[in-house]
Amino acid sequence: MSNYKLHLLIEEKKWPTALLFLQDPEAIPSTRQAYKDNLPLHMACDRKAPDELILALLRANEEAASWQGRNKNLPLHIAAQQKLSVDVIDALIRINPEALDCRNASNYTPRDYGVTDSQVFQTLNRPTCCWVELIEEEGREENQDRTVLDMHKTVDDCIGYLEESNSTYSKMIDRLEGVRKKLQDCARLQSPELVERVAASEKNVKDKFGRVHTFGVIVDENATVADARNSIASAASLIRQKDVEDIQKSSSKELENLRSRLEYLKQSIAAKRE
Repeated sequence: MSNYKLHLLIEEKKWPTALLFLQDPEAIPSTRQAYKDNLPLHMACDRKAPDELILALLRANEEAASWQGRNKNLPLHIAAQQKLSVDVIDALIRINPEALDCRNASNYTPRDYGVTDSQVFQTLNRPTCCWVELIEEEGREENQDRTVLDMHKTVDDCIGYLEESNSTYSKMIDRLEGVRKKLQDCARLQSPELVERVAASEKNVKDKFGRVHTFGVIVDENATVADARNSIASAASLIRQKDVEDIQKSSSKELENLRSRLEYLKQSIAAKRE
C-alpha cells in the first residue's frame, strides 16, 4: 500500500493524521482511489473511524456514497452493519437516498441489518420516497434562503448607495452655500467703491505701461546715438585718409617741380662754362 497513503492511515487507524492529510487539496484524488474494490470511505466505515473523519471523506468525494465496493457494499451497508452514528447514516442517505433499497452480494439492503439505536432505526426505515421528497424540499428551502440572503444583500447595497448619495448631496449643498455667501459678499460692495478700485487698477497699469514705453524710447535713443557716433567716426576716418592722400599728391608734384628746376639749372651752368 505504498502508493495508498490515505488508505494506509485508515488501515492503521491513525485518525488525526488521516484528518490532517485530508486538509491538503492534493490529497483529494486519494479519496477516489480504490484499494481492493473499496474506497477510503468504505474502509473508514468498516473500521469505525470517528464521525469527523467519515464526514470529511464524504465531503471530499460525495460520489463515494454511490460506489459499490467489495461484495457490492455501499458505504451505507457498512455503516448500518457497523452500527455507526445517526449523523453518519443521515449524511450517507442524504447524498444517495436510493442506497436504502440497494442490495449487496448477500442480497441485503442497509435496512436488513438489525440496529438497536432508535434514531438510526427511524432514519433507515423511513421510506425512500419520503427521503427524496424531504431532500427536494430542503433543497427548495435552501434556494429560498439563498434568494432571501441575496435580497438582503441587494437591500443593504441599496441602503449603502443611498447613504453615499445623501453624503454627496450634503457636500453639494455645502458648496452651494459657500457660493451663495461669496455672491452676497460681492453684492455688499458699493458701486463707487468698485469704480474706484477699477480706476486705480487702470492707473496702475497705465503707469507701468508708461514706464516701459519710456525705457524703450531711451533704449532706442541710445542705440541711435551709438549708430551716429559710429557713422561720424567712419566719416572722419575717410576725410583724414583723403587729406593724407591729397598731401601726398601735392608733395609729389612739388618734388617733381624741384627736380625739373634743378635739371634746368644744371643745364644752364653747363652752357655757361662752355
